[in-house]
Amino acid sequence: ARRLARRHGVALDTLAGTGRNGRVMVQDLALPVTDAPGLTIWPAAGPQRATVFLIHGLFADAASFTSLGRALARAGLAAAAADLPGHGESRSEARSLDEIAAGIGELIAQTTRGPLVLLAHSYGALIAAKLAQRFAPRLQRLVLIAPAGFGTEIGDGFLSGMLEANDTASIQTILAQLGGGPVSDAVAGATIVRIAEHREQLAAMILEFQDGGWQSQSILDAIAGLKIPVSAIFGRDDTIIPAHHAINAPRNVDVRFTASGGHVPHWADPAFIASLV
Repeated sequence: ARRLARRHGVALDTLAGTGRNGRVMVQDLALPVTDAPGLTIWPAAGPQRATVFLIHGLFADAASFTSLGRALARAGLAAAAADLPGHGESRSEARSLDEIAAGIGELIAQTTRGPLVLLAHSYGALIAAKLAQRFAPRLQRLVLIAPAGFGTEIGDGFLSGMLEANDTASIQTILAQLGGGPVSDAVAGATIVRIAEHREQLAAMILEFQDGGWQSQSILDAIAGLKIPVSAIFGRDDTIIPAHHAINAPRNVDVRFTASGGHVPHWADPAFIASLV
């Protein structure tokens, strides 16, 4: 445990050990498992109060949560994010929501201990809703950012445009719809390469989620029955998931709106999102 802590920059005196007499064990470090490429962890700064597991949306990756992960860590919450199948460094061939949720669920079980918070963005909300029941005994809160599954509309041509983009200029134009600011040529180029490598897998994921340009999955019933605090955060100017979907939120959901960031408010104001957690 001492050797691994040094390698990953984890301060042992900030952890509550589960070994004899409070000794810190390897599993207490909540480090990446060897068969899970694309897993990123931000250790808590100070005593760890809980672990927040972050689930990204389509065409993003674990790195898209970097600013938020750091903000959570500063607040004493360990944060972890994994690349979904077909994204980032993931090697998983999963395509269906059930398969993806099962895989992410196993990863959470292997890499986290104690109190848990699930935080999901966009498409990731569909996965988090499926995992909420599985981790109910230790789940403290569910936070959904620009969540899919609250309504039927979705940004005109965004998913199909991303899937079909084959040059830097076109993908930069599509990514501008997110409202998160300009995207560099390097990022745009890397995104094109990644999509080309997983185009068939991504198309299958989109087909299950979208039918004729409309969302075909709802999470409203799943989250309505939860006995934990649930927050849904909508970007007022989101052109991908319209803010008016908030009107469909079940009574147990605390709804908030952000004035900046569009579809990615956790990029524009990570401190605000962290404060809700």
